[in-house]
Amino acid sequence: MVVQANASETRYRTLFSDSQIVMLVVDPNTGRIIDANDCAASYYGYAITKMTSMRVSDILEASPDDIRSALELARMEKRDHFEFRGRLASGETRDVEVSTSKIEIAGEEKLISIIQDVTERNLAVEKIFDMATHDALTGLPNRSLAADRLRKACLHADRSGSSAALLFIDLDHFKAVNDSIGHDVGDLLLKEVAYRMKAVVRSEDTVARQGGDEFLIVLPDLHDAAYAGNVAEKIVLVLSEPFELRGHEVHIGASIGIATYPKDAPDAESLMKFGDIAMYQVKNSGRHGYRFFSSEMHETSLERQIMANALHHAVEKGELSVEFQSIVDTSGTNMLGMEALLRWKNPELGSVSPAKFIPIAEDTGLILPIGEWVIREVCRKIAEWQEAGIDPPRISINLSGRQFRTKTLAEDIIGILYETRTDPRYIGLEITESMLVENVEETAATLSRLDDFGFEISIDDFGTGYSSLSYLKRFPVKKLKIDRSFVTDIASSSDDLAIARSTVALAHSLGMQVVAEGVENETQFEVLRSIGCDFVQGYLFGKPASYAETTKRILGKA
Repeated sequence: MVVQANASETRYRTLFSDSQIVMLVVDPNTGRIIDANDCAASYYGYAITKMTSMRVSDILEASPDDIRSALELARMEKRDHFEFRGRLASGETRDVEVSTSKIEIAGEEKLISIIQDVTERNLAVEKIFDMATHDALTGLPNRSLAADRLRKACLHADRSGSSAALLFIDLDHFKAVNDSIGHDVGDLLLKEVAYRMKAVVRSEDTVARQGGDEFLIVLPDLHDAAYAGNVAEKIVLVLSEPFELRGHEVHIGASIGIATYPKDAPDAESLMKFGDIAMYQVKNSGRHGYRFFSSEMHETSLERQIMANALHHAVEKGELSVEFQSIVDTSGTNMLGMEALLRWKNPELGSVSPAKFIPIAEDTGLILPIGEWVIREVCRKIAEWQEAGIDPPRISINLSGRQFRTKTLAEDIIGILYETRTDPRYIGLEITESMLVENVEETAATLSRLDDFGFEISIDDFGTGYSSLSYLKRFPVKKLKIDRSFVTDIASSSDDLAIARSTVALAHSLGMQVVAEGVENETQFEVLRSIGCDFVQGYLFGKPASYAETTKRILGKA
């Protein structure tokens, strides 16, 4: 904009002097300050006479080239707004927005600049940006910012011929900490985890929180993929050290998947997916460690997705069934119980191992409707036996961790028994040892409710969890089941024999009985009988069988 040349000097001077806005008149050719109003003098902290002996470079933190460029653009009217870092007489710096217009004074072309302090506005924008791109709890970059930095790391790798890597990290046993000690301690733990991880990476690496107990680490500009493995090793190590939080000693671990660019993935989005896949491989292999992504993992992941999709319709298509395995008395090998075992046969996939589909059902939440179907199906079979005049032995049903965490578990199971008119004395419920410590008070209340109704409670896979033995006396447990891993070599392994013998002694001292799983030969059976084991279960006494075959066994015809 050009102020009209015929505008009176007096009018300009009055407007300039009386303005409550910071205003300067600048020579566009030299950058010298020709005039400054009182507001400008007050803002910058200089006398007007001092300011008119200065150049704009004296009050702006910018390079000479940037200032010359801005003056030229303003003189040519190609741009009229600029933002600089302003410098006051006190040495303080502030963000300023400069609006310029051309003006003629005494026939000469000058620039009149209106200067507005935008420091607070910029701080507010910066705060909003920080909130949008960082995790509120840990202060780490969030998933969105990590994804952006990962994309930039891949672009840099393309230009420089280097590589990049992503570490996908999931904390082991974090939920147990939250449930047993409290979410406040869980939050403190996440903050400490963030601190420890940042301490073992380079300044150019990005540690981010994906959400929940998942973290991401972006490693740019790598010339050796081994560095990613070294970082993963350090993280596994530092997170395995105990955490002291509000008087609690907390132990966790980390499962880490690593994917590299461009070796493993063509872009950042695929890198994120493949890191996740590699992490789940660690989870499924026992947790606490790290793995690099491989093409075989991708194939396994695709197979898993196909299986999950098919499993969604397994109940409605009638693809699920229940088989029964005998539990016998070691003193007389009489059938005193059975375990219900879920089976799945799909037209395309064939017979799918429970070891494959049960974890998928857990992860997807399908275990809840499937678990309810199993309970209902067992009750239906019990009713069929009774209608045929057969009194079946007690049937044990496994409850998954996800089922057990359902707040209405006891009411749901009891409701099914009322609906099917099944006596609870025919039903046993099995939970794993590790499920006991996820929330001790709620677990005790749920088990007591089920026990009061008449269900028999057993602990499955005993010896493989990490609960305190002192917890056992707090729960209404009737049986402990020795895991098959201690039975396989019980005749040759002194350690396995010692564990089995100790389990039997512990159980009997607490008024419980013991069932040994996975008994496949007479030698194992004799050892278990010699140490006082009450019941055994395994192929030696029969493989899992269909309803019809089990009926024959109950009647003694098989």
